[in-house]
Amino acid sequence: MKKTVLILSLVAMMLVSMIPVSAETTPGQDYWNEMKAIYEEWEAMESESTIELQLSIPDVIEQTFNISVTAESDMETFSSYMVIEVETDDPEMVIPTIELYTEGADFYLNREFVMFLAEMAEMEEMLAFEEDFVMLQDNQTDFQLDSGFLVQILEYLEGMDLEFELDMTFEDGTYHLSMGSDEMIDLLDAYLVYVMTNMDQMAMMMGLPEEELDLTEEELAEMMEMYEMFVAPMLEQVRVYIAGSTYEQSTVFEEGFYEEVATLNLTTPFGDVYMLMESSATKLDEVEIELPTSVKIITEEDLTNWMLSGMTAEQEARSLVAVIDVDADLAVQMGEYDVFEHETTIEISAEGRSYMPTSLAVEMFGLDMEPADEMMAIRSLENYGYIVEWDAHTRTIYVLEDQAL
Repeated sequence: MKKTVLILSLVAMMLVSMIPVSAETTPGQDYWNEMKAIYEEWEAMESESTIELQLSIPDVIEQTFNISVTAESDMETFSSYMVIEVETDDPEMVIPTIELYTEGADFYLNREFVMFLAEMAEMEEMLAFEEDFVMLQDNQTDFQLDSGFLVQILEYLEGMDLEFELDMTFEDGTYHLSMGSDEMIDLLDAYLVYVMTNMDQMAMMMGLPEEELDLTEEELAEMMEMYEMFVAPMLEQVRVYIAGSTYEQSTVFEEGFYEEVATLNLTTPFGDVYMLMESSATKLDEVEIELPTSVKIITEEDLTNWMLSGMTAEQEARSLVAVIDVDADLAVQMGEYDVFEHETTIEISAEGRSYMPTSLAVEMFGLDMEPADEMMAIRSLENYGYIVEWDAHTRTIYVLEDQAL
């Protein structure tokens, strides 16, 4: 799961950057050189951003958010301090000021905002603490997240051969980029295919043994076949779904200064999303960022335990028996006083059904059966009195037992 999140994060970073690396004489390459110089040459910066987000989905949400962000960043140590203010046109939604510190892969959030989130999730009693900040500690990243890692990402981006070129222009000192819905989907498709066919480079950036992401020709062919079978048709559906959507971006680079305005109009049959983003950054010689000292440390394991224990009252009435992470090939069994992890193999059929080893299912769920097949559909646990729930966002399967039965 951790590897998947990191890969998706990097892909998202690439897409958001909208960096069109192309022939040396094009405005796209000039833009890339200007942007790369900021990350490679600036030692520190201060920045400001404002975002206006309008959500208009009939019968679901009609709301506007205005977000302002001020930040100081140390490019050498990969640390930053941000203050985020969020206002809405809903008088009943009051979001506290967000203070965010980052250092490498760790980040700190102020108590007021953490408790705001806890109250929304009805977990305020469980998360009660006295410290001023919560430090979300990353204890699973195997590489150093610093300026060197950022340079690796820039080199990875520069080496991309997407066979796709954005139509960027340069006029009166301003870079202009304009995309319609077709270009958005084509760009996404090109990025995804490139990343999938260059997994070994991703492994090197993440500090993983190359063999973990270096696929054989047979594995790569199988993965691309699955991509063409499932992802490509989905992208075509999205292409039709967002037809008429647009993205516009204007960027100005000056000596020690950067300014950008971007507008996204996302149009769908069920509603529209409008986002206006204005941002600027100024080069600094140095910046002093003092991390909080009154801190409660929370690890990924703590978050997992809280999320599991923070289930709704309905779920609590149905005892959680197991959590199955499809991507990590991991089945977690919930004992009365302990948690047991089983590294296993989870298979996904062409129809999207999930399968686990029958012998492990018999062991974990106490099934009174003689295994007839090596693998069994996880959904078939419902035939033995269990409740099987699928979370598409986290690609996780929850197996519960109704205590009322």
